[in-house]
Amino acid sequence: MTDKELVETIEATLGAVLDEKVQPLIDAKFRAADERRFRQLTFIISLLSLIGVGAFYFLISYTAERAVDKRIGVQTTRLNDAVALSEFSIRASKIDEADSFSDEDAEFLMGFLREHSQGSDIPQLDGFNLAFDKTVGSFVSADRSSDISEILDLYPNHASSNVNTLRQILHHLGQKILSRPFTPANDETLKRFESLEARAPKLGFPELSLVYRLPFTAEASPDEISPDVVRMLDHISSMKPADIDNFFTQILARTRAKNWMNTETVEGKTVSRKLQNFLSLYRAEIIEKFLIDDPRLLDVAIAGELEVQLCSQYATAIVKGETREFTEQLLE
Repeated sequence: MTDKELVETIEATLGAVLDEKVQPLIDAKFRAADERRFRQLTFIISLLSLIGVGAFYFLISYTAERAVDKRIGVQTTRLNDAVALSEFSIRASKIDEADSFSDEDAEFLMGFLREHSQGSDIPQLDGFNLAFDKTVGSFVSADRSSDISEILDLYPNHASSNVNTLRQILHHLGQKILSRPFTPANDETLKRFESLEARAPKLGFPELSLVYRLPFTAEASPDEISPDVVRMLDHISSMKPADIDNFFTQILARTRAKNWMNTETVEGKTVSRKLQNFLSLYRAEIIEKFLIDDPRLLDVAIAGELEVQLCSQYATAIVKGETREFTEQLLE
């Protein structure tokens, strides 16, 4: 058989298959489409006979108007949301940049957050997270604990997934649990702290909550070394250098209230005193586990006299194993 005859044979075979198998499927598809159009036409004719041509045109106009109104309604809602978010952002920026703010400002922001906590698209809009973070930061600075607790209830996902917001709230709650004279039996503040504490490592800062967890745990046995605290110190010593650096930066800075507060409060002084006590009690363990060969600046921190600009530098020296060189150079 020649190539030409082979091609003709294949074409004939394919044609037979198409006629036998595929064509009926195509015909059925067209019949279904024709039947659907016929049913639609039959419906329209029946409707015309029942309600008349005038009513039919009215029905078409009404349906079109409803569709347009719905489209306009969606656009109007989006515009209103954008305006509302803009007002929220402006107010949040205003109090973020100010040294203090009024109860009226706080109530406006809380009213907005309450209104849009459920069934609103605003929390998903660009710009909301930044304004939310500024609001939380301002409330933390002003120590508005009840507002912060309500925000955690209204926006648990935002509070626990925004890195900067989570940092600020962890500091706030940590200072709260550390500054109290005793721990209540049903401690909501501690529960909130522990919930966010569990989230922190997933967002890249496993060390931050331990700044407060260590002295808080140590308080349970103030006159003896706690195995739980020692295990936590071991855990910190195995962290990444950047995390160890930040741990020491934060804990050293907070041994002196004026390092982290514009106006010293009783709560702030209590936190600083308890951190001093913790570092004093676990001084030997810290020196051993972090290979601190010159603890003189650690002793300055224990005395509550290490200035804020030295805290980060000394923390870096601890991580690098250069505390002796750093201290001698500083004291020359």
